[in-house]
Amino acid sequence: MIVGFTLLYRDTQFFGAPTTYVITDQGIGVHFIPGHIDYRLFLTFKEISRIQKSKYQKDLNWDAFVRNRNTQDGLLMIPKNPNGFTKRIENLFIAPNDMEKFLEQLPHGYG
Repeated sequence: MIVGFTLLYRDTQFFGAPTTYVITDQGIGVHFIPGHIDYRLFLTFKEISRIQKSKYQKDLNWDAFVRNRNTQDGLLMIPKNPNGFTKRIENLFIAPNDMEKFLEQLPHGYG
């Protein structure tokens, strides 16, 4: 029973954090569950300056909404607002499984 409870309680450490990215005609939705908290963001294209391929750089204090904590290759979303997307999120690093397909779905000028 203790092993089962531990697996359920620390499931994101063993299996990765559930992460979903949804692209609509208005923006990008992100649902990220790194533990017992979940984040639901919707960033409109009006808020996003650009999205570029990048390697994760922890020392730049980027927020990483990725399934696996050790992910290095992904996409960096840079906001138009110099203060960031929100008070707590400046630049957002994401890592879709198929980056090329993700970029194809974006409107012209974002990928």
